[in-house]
Amino acid sequence: NEHNSCDAVIRTDRLVEDFIRVMADSGTALSDAVIDELRANDSERTNSSRHKGAAFYYDEESLALVAERDAWLIDRYGFTAPA
Repeated sequence: NEHNSCDAVIRTDRLVEDFIRVMADSGTALSDAVIDELRANDSERTNSSRHKGAAFYYDEESLALVAERDAWLIDRYGFTAPA
């Protein structure tokens, strides 16, 4: 796709697991201890916040606009409309 020139993507909603996968795919070995520490720190987040449902942030018109403008991104990475 002309919009995508990267070899890997790390999504923020699954940051640790994507990071571990990308490191392995790139040939960079992470020790089991490092992987365990990454996962432990991920499960102990202290600065996470709760967000309101998508309806608070997006109306139908804005959802349609995002779906149209970012269709390639949505298709490429399997995003779905927020519930």
